[in-house]
Formats: sequence, structure tokens, C-alpha cells
Amino acid sequence: MDRQLKSICILGGGTAGWMTAAALSHHYKNSNISISLIESEQIGTIGVGEATIPHIRHFNAMLGIPENEFIKQTQATYKLGIEFQNWGSLNHRYMHPFGVYGQDIGPVEFHKAWAFSRLNGGTSSLFDFSSSIAMAKERRFAFPNIQSNTLDSRYSYAFHFDASLYAQLLRKFSEDNGVKRVEGKVNHIHKNEKSGEISSLTLANEASVSADFFIDCSGFKSLLIGESLGEKFDSWSQWLLTDSAIAMPSSNEKTNPRPYTISRANDAGWYWSIPLKSRVGNGNVYSASFTSDEKAHDSLTQYIEGDILGDGRVIRFTPGRRKKSWVKNCVAIGLSSGFLEPLESTSLYLIQVAIMKLLELMPVDQHYEHLKHEFNHAISFEYEKIRDFIILHYKLTQREDTEFWQYCKNMTIPGSLQNRIDLFKENAYINDDRRGLFLTASWLSVMVGQGLMPKYSGIEAESLQADKLNGYLEEMKAYIAKEASTKPYHIDTLNQTVKNTNLRDTPPSSMSFYSTSS
Repeated sequence: MDRQLKSICILGGGTAGWMTAAALSHHYKNSNISISLIESEQIGTIGVGEATIPHIRHFNAMLGIPENEFIKQTQATYKLGIEFQNWGSLNHRYMHPFGVYGQDIGPVEFHKAWAFSRLNGGTSSLFDFSSSIAMAKERRFAFPNIQSNTLDSRYSYAFHFDASLYAQLLRKFSEDNGVKRVEGKVNHIHKNEKSGEISSLTLANEASVSADFFIDCSGFKSLLIGESLGEKFDSWSQWLLTDSAIAMPSSNEKTNPRPYTISRANDAGWYWSIPLKSRVGNGNVYSASFTSDEKAHDSLTQYIEGDILGDGRVIRFTPGRRKKSWVKNCVAIGLSSGFLEPLESTSLYLIQVAIMKLLELMPVDQHYEHLKHEFNHAISFEYEKIRDFIILHYKLTQREDTEFWQYCKNMTIPGSLQNRIDLFKENAYINDDRRGLFLTASWLSVMVGQGLMPKYSGIEAESLQADKLNGYLEEMKAYIAKEASTKPYHIDTLNQTVKNTNLRDTPPSSMSFYSTSS
């Protein structure tokens, strides 16, 4: 078949641009389609997060990047989950792990059996039944055994890494695969008078880049899909109040870095702490309506442990997304498509899922209306499900010590999220439709972690005998803790990984993976 699509132009580098270039160049390496990427050294990139979720392993494996090489090149550490501090209430913490809780008891889902136990005198915490959490508490890490279905193998892992180093790694990969990098800033965007589609870009040095298809990775400016094609932005500021961030690195003084991210709520938002091998990434995500930039900066410096390595700058953002991410012959990926605060480390996932969906639906000619509709529907679903999950953290707070938290606790939320909360509260029911990012264990983590308990455990659990169940759960809890204590320390696994040239690469089983075993 004679392809009418002959050329693709990506506007913008950074993580979004080079992830896109790497995937497309790998996909089209045996074709005659040319790929160019325009970026300017004068334009900085936004990188408020260096933490990921397990899907990044799938992406690297697809490209053929060995895990040990990725870790070495990006100063990465392993990640088993996120610990939330002061979210449900002050001086309270819980963890959202990468993995399931316990094991189902016959036809009864584990969380319903656990809820039945709690409603009948049991005292075990849900978080005692996660291998990820048990290892994280002791700063240990071992690879899950995918050949086994034992309790200590039903988890996964991701990474903390330097996003700028990752972009450099992908740039070399892309250029080795034939991507042409063009240095320059865009001065003018030319469109076809009849169709309204983008035809070429003129740069400040008067060079011109033409293409059949354009991908907008220009960040918050959204030069192509926003400014030129005029696609409207749907703001979610009524639910997600944070609109500013300050990032600030510090020295890593721990010989054995913790294998999890920390999110610590403060008076008007939250701090992050992300341990890399060479340093710690820190930040403050906050609402400028409830605190000043100066106070946000000062409180962050007081929160940071170790020596501060650089002074942070303020980044402004509006939570939300473009109503459509594919308009005419242009697809927006990354910040040009939308932004959700990095509370659950979803920024790179949203880039990745857009790339994978685009590869699946990439047109071969100019007739792509059905493809475009499917892409926009899929991306909207992803953004809205993640939006609801992030809002859940704020809505379920019991804090009322500041105006910020009072607003969050009492705000009206999207009906889709309110329905999820009501179903769980009434019947321990979680609608796990297997689509999108977060599955049952993820919703459980935040709901239970922030104090939401079901009034009833569901009819299936009524078949269980409370005394026997409580004893069984105590045995399960002890087994998980014991197995975790035998795992190597995080730093030892990291060092062994870097040395191991024959490391197995075990990507997640599917793109919908998040809370199940690898």
C-alpha cells in the first residue's frame, strides 16, 4: 500500500517530545516516513516530577532499552509506591503500593473479606497485607517472581529517575533511528487555507519545516493545538485548587535510599520527596490563592533534608485538559494536551498512553475522522479517571485546620467520583472496569487510607466465619512481614542491577496495569 503520510514533525523536546520521537522512530524504522523534531536550547523544559508508575517499564521494553542501562543512565532508584502523610488527618500516614492486597478467599474478594473481619472484631490494617509496603518500610527491594502466585510476588515496581537524563537517553535513541533534530524557535505557523490544517512551521532563523502530520509537545504554551488551531481548554480548578509548584533538589545523604515517594500535605497543598541515587528531588505543589510564593518557598526549604543544591523557580499551571487532543492533522501530547498535578506520578503515564494510542490509530492517509474520534475519546477517559482519583485525596480529608482543607473537604465533586464513594461506603463495592489507569487496590488505598470504611462488606462475605477468618488473616499478615524481611536492601539490588548485563526485562502484562502483579 502506498502511504500518503510521508512526514511527521514533532514540536518540542523534553520528555514528551523525545518519548514520542523514540516510539515513532522505532515503529517506523523500516519505512520511508521522515520524522523531525524542533526544539530550542533557549526554551527550558518543565519537569516537576521524577517519579513514575510501572508502565514506564513497558515503554522501555518496547524500545529495547535494558533496565540496567536505563538505571545507570538516569541515576534511577526503584519505587514500590507512594507514602501519603497528613492527608487524611494531621500526623497520619498511609501508603499506596504497586500491588494487590492479600489474596481472595474463595469467591470472596480480599478487601471484602478484610472489611467483614473489621466489622466483626478484627483489628488488622489493610496495609498489613501488601508485600510492597512491607518491603518499603524496611527499605528493601527484590524483583517479583512472575512464575509464582505467592503473596510476596503479587506486586510490581517503577522508578525514581532524572527526567532530563531520560530525555537525553531517548534523544540519542531517536537520532540513531533517523530522527532529524532541528534547532530553533517557531516564529510562524502556516495553515492550508482550504482545510485549516497545519502545513509548515517557519523558525526564527527563517528555516521552514513542512510535514503531513504534526505532534504538539510544546508544553503549556500549546503553540499548535491551542494557539494556532484554537482548541479550547477545560479547566478543573473548581476541584483541584493547586496552581503553582516549586522544585528544588537536595543532596542524598542516605546510603540506602527509600524505595518509595513521599507526598506530605501542608497548609495549602503538598510537598514531594523523590530519592534518586545521586540526589533527592523535592517540591511544593500549592494554591497561590491560599498562600504566597514566598511562604511556599520558605516552607519547602524547611521541609527539605540535606543540603539544598539549587534555588527553585515558580511554575504556574492550570489543572485540566484540551477538550480534544487530536484536531485536524495535529495531536497534542504532554503538557500541550493537559496537566494534572503529579500527586500520583501520572505525568509520564499520560504521555505514554497518548503515544501508544497514537501508534495504534496512526493514519496512513488524509481520511482519519474515525481514528481521531476514537483517540479523543480514549484520552478524555484517561484524564477524567485520573482527575477523579486525584480529587479523591482532597475530598476525603478530615482536616479543617486551614481554609484550603476546609474547601477541599466540603466541595462538590464530579458525579462519577461521588458515585464511586457512595458505592464503596454502602457495600464495599469498587467498580473495576479494567479500563484506564487505576484498579481496585488503588482506590482501596486512598479510600481506606483516608478513613472511608464500608458499612457492609457485601453478601459474598457473609459466608465467612469471623473467628476463623481473623486467625487466617493474622497468619497471612505474619507471612508477608516475614518474607519482606528476607529481601535484600534497596541499595544492594540497585548496585547488582547496574552490574548485571543479563538482567531480565519484565514489563507489565498490559497497558492497563497498575495495581496488580507483574
